[in-house]
Amino acid sequence: MSEIQNIGSDSTAANNNVTSYSLQNLGKDDFLKLLITQLRMQDPLEPLEDKEFISQMAQFSALEQIQNLNESFDSFNKTFVAFNNSINNSLSKLQSLSFIGKKVEFKTGDGGTVKEGVVTGVKFDESNLILMVEDGEIQLADIVSVKKQEEVVETGQENPGQQAADK
Repeated sequence: MSEIQNIGSDSTAANNNVTSYSLQNLGKDDFLKLLITQLRMQDPLEPLEDKEFISQMAQFSALEQIQNLNESFDSFNKTFVAFNNSINNSLSKLQSLSFIGKKVEFKTGDGGTVKEGVVTGVKFDESNLILMVEDGEIQLADIVSVKKQEEVVETGQENPGQQAADK
């Protein structure tokens, strides 16, 4: 009689351990452990029916496929984010190159004074794109406006093409 009580107390302890898990923490290994425990603890006079067993195996298979799909999505997401960051970085560099030779108005670091200068080059820092102007360096975010630089002839006249057209 004491053996039957021990078996009953073991199954109660097993049930308490199972219910202490949250559903989010259960995985395919836990499902197999539950299935094996269920097969061991079943009543020999009323064994698990084939339909129930097949149903549980189908649920296990579906769970495994969903987990594999989730892992695939995670991998795809990481690859996509890395690719997107690379594209954005390349586009930012390409955009900054288009500023060379242009006249820009930019905020200075002293609190908002706006200055003007011609972009003479671009420097690629680790995470920033720095535009070089006659007076120093500015960040892309400090630009207020961009203008096409007017051509200046050595004599100081602007737009020599316009003067030739006027003659």
